[in-house]
Amino acid sequence: MKLHRNPSRAVNKAIEQFKRQEITRKELIKVLKHYPDHPIGDLVPEYHREEQQKLIANGKIPNGAIIANLDKQEPNGSYDCKAYYVDETFRCVDCGIEHTWTAEQQQHWFEVVKGSIYTQITRCRDCDRTHKKEKQAQQNK
Repeated sequence: MKLHRNPSRAVNKAIEQFKRQEITRKELIKVLKHYPDHPIGDLVPEYHREEQQKLIANGKIPNGAIIANLDKQEPNGSYDCKAYYVDETFRCVDCGIEHTWTAEQQQHWFEVVKGSIYTQITRCRDCDRTHKKEKQAQQNK
């Protein structure tokens, strides 16, 4: 991919191509990643809101899911988001017991704590607390 000297021109061209459906979302993001300082803040949330509304309108959001507030999610350098939250089961890496990361817990993590949208939970609460205490004890030595 040839990078332009004028990032605004390259980004604006890619945005227009995307709006005309000449390039995919993935291709647009590829262009945007080359110009991280370009002010594109309006485009990505607007696109995600449209996609979220399509999912809702088409009934593709599972029953019991919590609709995400996209304005409260922290992008953390990403062009992606979570449209909704559903309960997820996981096996704790320490105790090996299967647990559920509830939709409410996810909503708190992504919208209040502003955790990365790529977060995958690996430890249950008890093991996480123990792990943090052990880590802190090692740092204090």
